[in-house]
Amino acid sequence: MNYDYFHWKNFYSRKQIEELYNFSLHSKSCQFSDKPAWSEGKKLKDVNEVVAVEWKYLNNFFKKILDEIKVANRENYGLHFYDPLDIDNVLFQTYDKNNEYYWHKDASNNPNEDFKFTVLINTSLNKYKGGEFQLFTNGGELTVEEYSIPGTVIIFKSEIPHRVKKIIEGQRISVVFFLRGIRYI
Repeated sequence: MNYDYFHWKNFYSRKQIEELYNFSLHSKSCQFSDKPAWSEGKKLKDVNEVVAVEWKYLNNFFKKILDEIKVANRENYGLHFYDPLDIDNVLFQTYDKNNEYYWHKDASNNPNEDFKFTVLINTSLNKYKGGEFQLFTNGGELTVEEYSIPGTVIIFKSEIPHRVKKIIEGQRISVVFFLRGIRYI
C-alpha cells in the first residue's frame, strides 16, 4: 500500500477508452477556457490541447470508479468530498512531443472549497515515450509507474506537488477530474 497515491490498473478497457475519447470529441463544453498556469514568471503548463466535458455527460461512465474511490478514501484517507455536480468539468488533456507540465499543486480559487483528490486516467491508445507522472512526496520525486498502463486510474491528494515529464515521442492522452470538499479552516 502506498498512501501517496492509490491506483486501479487496467480499470478501463481499450474499447471503453476509445468510446470515451470519441465522446469527448463531440461533447466539448462551450463554457470552458483553458488558462495558462504560471509561477514566478515561468509557464508551468505546456499541453497541446485541453478539452472539457461536463460531468453530467460522463456520469454513467465514471460511476463505478467514483464508487471505488469512495471506498479507497474511506479505508485509507478519510477526506470529506462532495459528489461531482453535473456542471463540473472533466478535462481531456493531450500532450504531444516536447509538451510537459511542471511541478504544481491542484487547488480551487473558491474561498469555501478546495480540491481534495485529483483523479487521473491514462487514456492513451498508442505508445509514447517520456510523459512520466511524478509526485513529490516526503521521499522526494516518485514516479508512478502504474500510470504508464492505459486504462489505469490513480488518485492522490491534490495538495501533493506533481508533474508530467516532457514527452519524447508519441502522444500522451489523459483524463483529469477533481473531487472537491469544504476548505480546511
